[in-house]
Amino acid sequence: MLHQQLRCCGSYAASSRPLPPLAIRAQRSRSVKCLAVQSTKQDLHARTEITQASKALLPYVLWDRVTKLTASWDTRGKADFHHICEILQPRSLGKIVITQATDAEGQPLTYLTIICKPKDGDDVAAALLQYTPATHITATPSEQCYLPHRTLPVQTAFGSIDVDLSLAGSNVKKVTPNWVQCQAVAEQQQNNVDAAAVAAAAVEALSEGLRDGSIQLDAHLMF
Repeated sequence: MLHQQLRCCGSYAASSRPLPPLAIRAQRSRSVKCLAVQSTKQDLHARTEITQASKALLPYVLWDRVTKLTASWDTRGKADFHHICEILQPRSLGKIVITQATDAEGQPLTYLTIICKPKDGDDVAAALLQYTPATHITATPSEQCYLPHRTLPVQTAFGSIDVDLSLAGSNVKKVTPNWVQCQAVAEQQQNNVDAAAVAAAAVEALSEGLRDGSIQLDAHLMF
């Protein structure tokens, strides 16, 4: 009775008799060579993509020194996350991230991470000690990079939405509608409109404005 045996570069039919040792070694050798070729191609493709990204964006990338602060506590400890985020958001350079995990002993922990300017580090650490159950705060000096950006108000059929643009010269690389505004506008609509539809309308309105010239980008952000 015949059966199928697969190899790296194809398949072949063989008898039910076991392959001799030399044949097994040859098959393994072909598999290793095939994997090596695939690995080399993937490596080359990855290097090419990284090089392309570097050439396209590095002339425009900006770097800032920042401080990353992390507070952690036993999840059983109570914390008013809404209040904490409300008072810390003005000092944050991005979104305040709250996650849950377990320690080595399997105990649940809550982590709050915020990135701020180095000059704000002491104040933010004090606020974390004051308004969370954490007894220790970890502060790590770091750097973050970003593209020049600006925020534009865009008129849509649903109302005005702020859209954040990341720029590389005269090219708009990323477009991010203000999600909080999109949710608020969607809730005010009589028909079944969700925040995603409002965000899509804002992106479309921005694209049309850039095409017809009704929306202009500041010249100092384009070079």
